[in-house]
Amino acid sequence: MKVRLKDIAQRAGLSVTAVSRALADKGDISQKTKDKVRKLADSMGYIPNRNARNMVTGESKTIGLLVSQLYNPVRAEFCIKFNKFLTGCGYQLLICENAPENYQWLLQHDLDALFAGMIVHDDQVRVLEGLVSRRFGEDFPLFLFGKANCNTAEMLILDQENNGYRLGKHLISAGCRNIVIVSHTRNSHSRREDGVKKALLEHGLPEPDFMLYKPQDELADICNAMTSWLQQCKKLPDGFIFHDDYRAFAALAAMRDCGIRIPDDCLAASFDNISQCEYFFPRLTSIGFDNDQLVERLWQKFTLRLNGKKQSARDCLEAILHCRESSQKK
Repeated sequence: MKVRLKDIAQRAGLSVTAVSRALADKGDISQKTKDKVRKLADSMGYIPNRNARNMVTGESKTIGLLVSQLYNPVRAEFCIKFNKFLTGCGYQLLICENAPENYQWLLQHDLDALFAGMIVHDDQVRVLEGLVSRRFGEDFPLFLFGKANCNTAEMLILDQENNGYRLGKHLISAGCRNIVIVSHTRNSHSRREDGVKKALLEHGLPEPDFMLYKPQDELADICNAMTSWLQQCKKLPDGFIFHDDYRAFAALAAMRDCGIRIPDDCLAASFDNISQCEYFFPRLTSIGFDNDQLVERLWQKFTLRLNGKKQSARDCLEAILHCRESSQKK
């Protein structure tokens, strides 16, 4: 059964009001009593009802998080770490997928009452700017992280074009001269691919070829698409760069089934650096942001925003390139 304040009060020999004020760290309760109540609450498995507390105090402790591609392991890992971090800071996290249909819900509710502030992973640039201009005032704490250029909120930029450039440079330095990008897009909106192109152009190498799949494709679809592409390929390229690790595993499985050995026959690298890269065979070279660093930097800057302090509108986090067996010729 759920532990109530009444249960703690009976065990401690105190009133419910005294227990409530002790847990809220009020000044009229002695430190000895506070320590006693907190220890007892922990041992009984008490979970505070933050929503009820917010109604009493008029102060929300909920942070809204809109994040894209929740199915992607790198997003799931980030959300888990961020939730754990915020819990330790006395906040709770409400996660919503960053998709156009979810913005309608946000527009229809009084966000100032629901949230202390919002953090948005801003893949949906135009929809996001519409939301900001229609719903948020200057005083509402809104913080973006990702790649968009939005003038209505502060940002932590994750420079994916630079990541693509660094990954391309890495394969070139390893001897690759003919690189294929495995992606759902080849247009100018894909900054990762743009970065790879920049690296090739800088070295006087031809633009990359593409093996394309549909954005909504499941892993099995990507595996089949790669198999079909390889069967039609006249000459195997010496390097592959995958748009993200999650889909790279499916494509690499298809390559293995077709008898292609990595890194013996060609090199491979990817984006995001999810934890599974270290355990894949061969271990996959990948570039990505450390989620612990991302969480801490986001919260450091967002805390300033919560406190009403203005700061630099643009800040950039450096990604880490993890060089593993898949990009190292034997």
